Amino acid sequence: MTKKKESHPWDRMKGESRQAYQAFRVYLRLGPLNRSLAATGRELGKSTTLMSRWSARWSWVARVDAYDHAAQIREDEAILKEREREAVREYLHFAFKGSEAE
Repeated sequence: MTKKKESHPWDRMKGESRQAYQAFRVYLRLGPLNRSLAATGRELGKSTTLMSRWSARWSWVARVDAYDHAAQIREDEAILKEREREAVREYLHFAFKGSEAE
């Protein structure tokens, strides 16, 4: 039995053309600080009007918001894991350093 891949809002949508999805991926990759329909169009050699049409039809803003939110959660989880590892390292350092003094 094959496990069905979990779908995400940033995955290619049913009916979305390969070109429209490629443009969405460019828009997504530009990141929150540089993301714009004009920049996406420039990178692909397409008009801002076309990017605007695809963006509206395929809900780019909502999909990108979902992606950015998921990425922030992953980043926060990584930071917490690193803090936990650091706390364990500090504990072990002081625990063994303290036992040497006895």
